[in-house]
Amino acid sequence: METIIPSFADKVFHFGAYGVLTGVWFYTFNYRYNMSRIKALLIISTACIAFGIIIEVLQKELTNTRYFDWYDILANVGGVLLATYLVLFFKKSDVK
Repeated sequence: METIIPSFADKVFHFGAYGVLTGVWFYTFNYRYNMSRIKALLIISTACIAFGIIIEVLQKELTNTRYFDWYDILANVGGVLLATYLVLFFKKSDVK
């Protein structure tokens, strides 16, 4: 018997995936390349949001099995914003 995954589970995945994506890229830019915290956040947040929108558009234009979904974009942006907030809230010096 197949289990049916609720439609909101997909949005939770989008939210979490884009939050992790933002966090990993922030770590890379800020710590590995010594970029300032604000500059890294601006670049990464903008890039992750743009990436999410582009992927949704490409799904609509290039496939017959996937579709464009505004709620996916909202979940992606939510994940990016939460990760951005967490990075700002937990300063580098707070972690020991």
